Amino acid sequence: MRHDYALKAAHKHRLRAIHFPMLPIVINMGRVICDKPRHLTFYMYENVIFGGWLAATIKSNQSGSELWVATFHIASAAEAKRMAKKYGVVRTEKF
Repeated sequence: MRHDYALKAAHKHRLRAIHFPMLPIVINMGRVICDKPRHLTFYMYENVIFGGWLAATIKSNQSGSELWVATFHIASAAEAKRMAKKYGVVRTEKF
């Protein structure tokens, strides 16, 4: 994640420094949906530390040679459920 986007995520999505180490965990262990071409969105419920859902979307460039973080934010249970129902689950959570 580029520094400028991390600052935007912190400001726009109310993320704190403690949230950012969760990004690779959400990607490695979260529920995955494909909501747009070349986009994967990961949802993970983290009860012990945050008591709620985190969501991250990664996208690839046109050639598929690079991956970018499109968004990283705090999500709701309703959002995670709605997106899974609408787009289907590519991978379930790894717990």
